[in-house]
Amino acid sequence: MATDNHKPVPQVFEDREVSLAPLAGKRVAILGYGAQGRAQGRNLHDSGIEVVIGLRSESERLATVQADGLACLPVAEAAAAGDVVVFLVPDEVQADLYREVVAPGLKPDAALAFSHGFAIAFGQIEPPPGRPCFLVAPKGQGDKLRTAFENGSGLPGLLAVTDGSPPGTWELAASYAKAVGCLKGGGFRTTFREECVTDQFGEQVVLCGGVIELLQAAFT
Repeated sequence: MATDNHKPVPQVFEDREVSLAPLAGKRVAILGYGAQGRAQGRNLHDSGIEVVIGLRSESERLATVQADGLACLPVAEAAAAGDVVVFLVPDEVQADLYREVVAPGLKPDAALAFSHGFAIAFGQIEPPPGRPCFLVAPKGQGDKLRTAFENGSGLPGLLAVTDGSPPGTWELAASYAKAVGCLKGGGFRTTFREECVTDQFGEQVVLCGGVIELLQAAFT
């Protein structure tokens, strides 16, 4: 069984057993304000967590952030101000964003967080040993996550932590999952690679790929 500072890490995280204390006093910087960025940012804010959104100065999402009542800064400034820096921009830009914009200004103990495992699983981003790095992947679209949260429920979520993360990272990941609404539906322990491969398979083979084509071909 995986352990964190000699404590067993549960296979399933239950909302009632997880505290928001690991996030207390921390500022979460959400990079990107698409469907997941908006849902997670708003849910964190409503959970009492300080949130800042990182966007490009020309982003068309700026007005939405302002309308939602959240703080917004340029990406580099938001990342430098964050105690937890969450990558919710497209997979294909995460590596360059990390190297060129985020890493130079990161606080020494700031955590990196992701909602999809690709960048970590395939070595696009390699956090140095001792840097907290975790995954909280809601199993549903951002609007569904927000609606469930507002209704007092939640979506299932997948949680993972890199091998090089320090003790306490699992607790931080679970706290983040609770704050965004991913534990009332069940939070399940996994790895970055498992999450990435199963998600890609589900999208490319089942939802958008071969299975649908096979079914159509069978009846034509």
